[in-house]
Amino acid sequence: MSAKTEPIEAPEDVAAASPEAVVESATPADDGGAAAAVDPSPEVVVEAEPEVEVAAEPEPEPTPEPEPTPEATAEKTEGTPSSEAAEPAPEVSDEKTEDAPSSEVVEEVKPKPRPVPRPGPRPGVAAAETTASPQAPARMTDVDVAEATAFGRVDENGTVFVREGNHERAVGQYPGVSVDEALKPYIRRYLEIKAQLALFDARIDSLAIREIDQGLAQLKQALLEPQAVGNLHALREALGKVRERAAAIRSRIDADRKAAKEQALADRTAMVTQAEKMAEQDPTKIQWKQTFQTLGELMETWKTAQKDGPKIDREAEEALWKRFSHARAALERKRRHHFNELEKTQGAAKKAKEDIVAEAEKLASSREWGATSAAFRTLMMRWRESGRAGRKDDDALWERFNGARTAFFEARDSHFAASDAELKGNLDLKMAIIAEAEALDPAKDLAGSKTAIRRLQDRWDAAGHVPREKMAEVDARMKAVEEKIRAAEESAWRKSNPQTRIRAEGAASQLEAAIEALKEQIAAAEAEGDKKKIASLKENLAARESWLEQVVKAAEDAR
Repeated sequence: MSAKTEPIEAPEDVAAASPEAVVESATPADDGGAAAAVDPSPEVVVEAEPEVEVAAEPEPEPTPEPEPTPEATAEKTEGTPSSEAAEPAPEVSDEKTEDAPSSEVVEEVKPKPRPVPRPGPRPGVAAAETTASPQAPARMTDVDVAEATAFGRVDENGTVFVREGNHERAVGQYPGVSVDEALKPYIRRYLEIKAQLALFDARIDSLAIREIDQGLAQLKQALLEPQAVGNLHALREALGKVRERAAAIRSRIDADRKAAKEQALADRTAMVTQAEKMAEQDPTKIQWKQTFQTLGELMETWKTAQKDGPKIDREAEEALWKRFSHARAALERKRRHHFNELEKTQGAAKKAKEDIVAEAEKLASSREWGATSAAFRTLMMRWRESGRAGRKDDDALWERFNGARTAFFEARDSHFAASDAELKGNLDLKMAIIAEAEALDPAKDLAGSKTAIRRLQDRWDAAGHVPREKMAEVDARMKAVEEKIRAAEESAWRKSNPQTRIRAEGAASQLEAAIEALKEQIAAAEAEGDKKKIASLKENLAARESWLEQVVKAAEDAR
């Protein structure tokens, strides 16, 4: 005696479900699997079409609870999508469905009909309890139902079959209702899977590889032996195309990851190279503060890239880190050694500068203006050659040294400023003497110029000192006049020197003899017709005639 049960779905509740109650495809999201609302696809819902009316569910009579069946047990199995678990499980194994014709399957079911499970929770309750798989679409068009019905059949016991190729497979049992009512839950399940596939296909470009793999795995599981009626073969072909798209996306993502990985490796290598170059610098030329600041920035960049950037091969990363760490250690060793040596040299420089400062402070009160000025110049040269003693010590010692120098030179300048006022009159006297001296013309009157310059020199010495800033100028002008008179005197002596005249006359006689000889040679060459020799002899003749002219003039000047 078979138990009377309720049908599997409640049409009124399903038809009233809002679009928000429809859960998206089985692909999990990164935010912990929160489901998004599935917009009704034109393939699944056309709101302008009328709903398929379903008869009101009959009130069940009190009946003993049926024994649990594999279908009912499947509802509670963990890891199975809830929408599949809520449907009746097939009562015929795969092997029997594939090996025997559909009529034999029906005959096998007839002798021992199994009790049908009670329907699962209504759609509103299911939506609140699970997000593992989407609920049935809220609406089905007549076209959807007609297309899916072509792939289903219901026998006289209410067993529902789906045609897959040349075989039929039992997907469940829904006795006591019309064929349309029996097929409707399974058609709805088919449309659910179809909507899941369409949504996954639409979102696949924005998913990560892990999400794509999970979505494909769930769709594959959903289409393995679904308790659904419809063109399952077409859905599997569509899933195959989605798999092809997924493979292309995977290839693109893999290529992007490879490029990002190569770029990350290049960036790390560049950081290592930069650190190694810094470590190879001459310690005396390194800007230590800036260098270690740059090294710290490289270190932070490395940590950020290691934490948030693309992962590079562990072996390559360890090798690069070893080089980077070695460069940092080498730079630190150089820094310590440099500053140890610097401390030694700065100590010696400090001692030398302290000695210089002590000498400068002794000279600060000296009134030996010339000698002390020279001594301070020597001390300044020693200061520059002593090296650096550290910024703090250098500043303190320089303040003392410069203070001593300033005290001496201010005293010297004050002294000469007072004397310069007294020397202003001497300057006026010497400027007048210079004017008289520059008016002399030794070329016209050498003897008178010599007498006048001697008188002017006596007056110059009697005039005394002039201000220091004018001393060089007035001395230079007076010396220029003296040099002019001396040069005129030497020129007159050369002209009046008897030896000069005698030498000039002897040279003239020699040149005249040479000129006569050249003329005879030219005549002989012309007789022979040797043009080249004639040209050479004439050049020599012209040169000697020029020399003779100058010698004769010198001899006349010496008379």
